[in-house]
Amino acid sequence: MARSANAKVSAYRRRLRERKLRPLQIWVPDLRDPDVLADLQAEVRMLKDHPSTREGEAFVEAALSDLEEELQRLEGEE
Repeated sequence: MARSANAKVSAYRRRLRERKLRPLQIWVPDLRDPDVLADLQAEVRMLKDHPSTREGEAFVEAALSDLEEELQRLEGEE
């Protein structure tokens, strides 16, 4: 006899829980919605020239540079 969809899902979730996993639901903006895209574009335009953006970019660039140097050092040790 074929199992119902609910029984299959329950068994699948039980197996995942046995593997010490748990379900997690994440809600994200719907990028297919034109209103959402318009809002995001407006926020990008607003932040593009903000002084903190330049400071943040400088910080990220410095961090990436440090990581690159560390990676090169580690690769040299092999």
